Amino acid sequence: MRQPMLLLKFFIFAGISQSMIAPAWGSPSQSGYKAITVKNFVIDAPSLAETKSRVDIVGFYIMQGSVGMLYANMQDVIMTRYHPDAGTQPSVALRTDKASHQLREALVSCDSNPSSAQIGCQIEVRGHADSCTLTNMFGATRVVPCLVVEEGNYWSPPPPSPEQLQAAREAREAEAQHQAEQARIAEQARQVSYQRCLQNFPNYTRDPNRVGITVCLSANPPPTTPSD
Repeated sequence: MRQPMLLLKFFIFAGISQSMIAPAWGSPSQSGYKAITVKNFVIDAPSLAETKSRVDIVGFYIMQGSVGMLYANMQDVIMTRYHPDAGTQPSVALRTDKASHQLREALVSCDSNPSSAQIGCQIEVRGHADSCTLTNMFGATRVVPCLVVEEGNYWSPPPPSPEQLQAAREAREAEAQHQAEQARIAEQARQVSYQRCLQNFPNYTRDPNRVGITVCLSANPPPTTPSD
């Protein structure tokens, strides 16, 4: 239970630092955009992308891999980063290459801030829905509905407090512990599978060619370790 408590503390500290302010522009309806939530964008994404609808969305931005994503709130960001097994949180992929220099600069600052890089930055974005091609770390591509950002309003996070920095460190440590525990569980499962495989070769100890060991290791390879 240590990790959820640490993240809750981190959530509280970060929440204090980002307060709502009035947007610097007119209302969405006055500017020709339709105000919509992240959840409703996800629900209506295919039709929105087909008609290239102009929308206005407020949410929390965070960089995931090489793609900027917008979530409804800070809690959804935290759940996605640290508790992915709790379910998929609604999110919108953002294409920001057409956005203003000021907004892109703000998003870079968000990515590099020790606190906001963990829980995101609150932004309001306006643009049109479209389809974007995303590429993962293995080179595989997929086409998803996205928002092509045209302009944006953002809430710049202040310099992190000592409490925020400590909470961020603890959150990273908790994540490292979680990953180590997952690796330990995976190795236990591999060992069990390996031993069960060997049961199909009861005489492998007297097998001069060690066929059983070779076959079972191929089916259950040990984890690789980085070379020095």
